[in-house]
Amino acid sequence: MLPPLLAPVLVWAMGALQVFDGPPVAAPWTVRLLFPAGPPLSVTALSVWELRRLRVRYGITVRGALGR
Repeated sequence: MLPPLLAPVLVWAMGALQVFDGPPVAAPWTVRLLFPAGPPLSVTALSVWELRRLRVRYGITVRGALGR
C-alpha cells in the first residue's frame, strides 16, 4: 500500500518545485505550465488504478492496511 500512496505525493512535490523553478526551455507559457503537470497526473492515475486493483482483486484496503 505504501508505494501507491507515497509516489503521488513525491511526484507532486517535484512538480511544484519544477513550476517555481526557472523555465528549462523557451516555450509559450501554456506549454511551460502543462509540461510539468503531465508526470504528476499520470503517476496519480496509475496509483489510483493500483489501489483499486489491490482492493478488487485481493481485498486490501487502506483502512485494512492500517489495521482499522
